[in-house]
Amino acid sequence: MTDKEQREIFRKNLLNEINRSGKRQIEIAEAIGVSQQTFNTWCRGIALPRIGKIELLASFFGIPKSALLDAPAAVASAPSSLSQDQESLLQKYEELNDLGKEEALKRVSELAEIQKYTDFEKEEQKLSG
Repeated sequence: MTDKEQREIFRKNLLNEINRSGKRQIEIAEAIGVSQQTFNTWCRGIALPRIGKIELLASFFGIPKSALLDAPAAVASAPSSLSQDQESLLQKYEELNDLGKEEALKRVSELAEIQKYTDFEKEEQKLSG
C-alpha cells in the first residue's frame, strides 16, 4: 500500500469517527495535544500522525488503532460513494461548531426550496428534448 493510500484510509476512518463522536475537530485536537492545523492535515489526508497520536486518537474514540489504520473489510476495494465535492462539503461542515452546523443545515434547506436550484436539470431536459 502506498503512503497516499494509507493517508486516504486514515482520513476516511478519522472523519467517520469524528462524525460518530459528534465532537468538533478542535475539541479532539486539544484533547490529544495537537494544534488544530495539525489535526486538519490528518483530516484532509495531507499527513499521517505518528503512532503515539494514533494511539491517543483511538483511546479518545474508544476504538482499536486498527479502526483508524485499516480499510474496512466490506468497502476496502469499493470506490467512495461520495464525490470529491461532497467529501469537501462534509469536511467543511465537520469543522464548524454546533451553531455553524445548525446554520449550514438551515441554509442548505432554504436552497433546496428554491426551484431554480433544484429544477435546473428538469428545465434543461425540456429545452433539449
